[in-house]
Amino acid sequence: MNPLLAFDSVLFSSVVQTKVGLRLVIASVELIFLALLLQAVIAIFRRRSPRLWSCCWGLVLLKPILTLAIGSPFVVASFEISPEPVMPTTLSGPETLAESQQRPTFYVEDGYDEYALGSSRKAWLRIPLRQDWFLAVLTLGWIAGICWGGIHWTLAGYRLKCIIARAEEPEERTFRIFEKEVAEGDRQRPPQLLVSTEIESPVLFGAYKPVVVLPAWLEEREEEVLANLFRHELTHRRHRDPLLLAIAQLCLVLFFFHPVAHWAYRQWLLYAELACDRAIVDSEEGARDYARHLFSVLEGMQVRQAALSGLYATRHQIGTRIGALMENPMTIPSGLNSSARLAISAFALSLVLFGFGVETVHVSDRDDGLFIGTNEDK
Repeated sequence: MNPLLAFDSVLFSSVVQTKVGLRLVIASVELIFLALLLQAVIAIFRRRSPRLWSCCWGLVLLKPILTLAIGSPFVVASFEISPEPVMPTTLSGPETLAESQQRPTFYVEDGYDEYALGSSRKAWLRIPLRQDWFLAVLTLGWIAGICWGGIHWTLAGYRLKCIIARAEEPEERTFRIFEKEVAEGDRQRPPQLLVSTEIESPVLFGAYKPVVVLPAWLEEREEEVLANLFRHELTHRRHRDPLLLAIAQLCLVLFFFHPVAHWAYRQWLLYAELACDRAIVDSEEGARDYARHLFSVLEGMQVRQAALSGLYATRHQIGTRIGALMENPMTIPSGLNSSARLAISAFALSLVLFGFGVETVHVSDRDDGLFIGTNEDK
């Protein structure tokens, strides 16, 4: 058989569509639950720790991808599948039709046991979810949306590649300032520095081969302004933010329809920017000077286009960052202490292990044949 035809037959089979649709529903519900939970924790504890919250929001964006790929070993809540009931076609012994109709209703499983994420586990909560054509339509619409998103991101990547290709080498003064800010540990493989007239703010591109692109209109600014801007972009690299950005953008492609995914992405990006701002200031006076530098960047951004991708600042973000720098910034931890690292590790482990699942019907052997019955019939 033609491999393409075989793939089409599998893709458009009802069992595969139902499996994918269920995982998509589960991942979507988990994303809503985790985003609201994290936002509640932030509101309750009111701890100003942008580095901690940026890591947590990154994990929230990673969780639905893991759910789609592998599910969760331990189920804390379960969706119950209720296929259409099928009554036996033959009667056994002297049993009449009326007596057979009084027996418990049994169901055809139709291949769900292979997928059952929670079929053999006890969940704390059971949420009934009836099998329906909606799952098949949801799956096909999701695949179509991913294809459209893939085309969009492919074109955006091509345009970004063209922007980088048209960028120029920096002036000697600018390169010297950049080299001065490169950390000692990064001197073996420092990021490439380019200057472009097509972006409105400094931006870091690339998870594995990072490139720092500076707007041409900023190249003539004071050395202190350029030093702070370069230090901020290089801190993104030390925080592994380009890799987290790739994960976040994958989540946006897979969950293009989910408003919570886009909201969680904006939250992560904001906290990542705030964390880098806090990491490069060491005094109240330095924070105020850096805020003035950001304001000068904000003034220059008003007539220029935004970057297509990468870690770049929007006008709204810069306004929020200026406010954070002016509001007792030295009371905010500049990094992660041991307790914060422990909290992130525990949160990551819980996201890998726990999640929602699917509770399916099970096979039940009877004297008059093989039936598929509910869990209570086991």
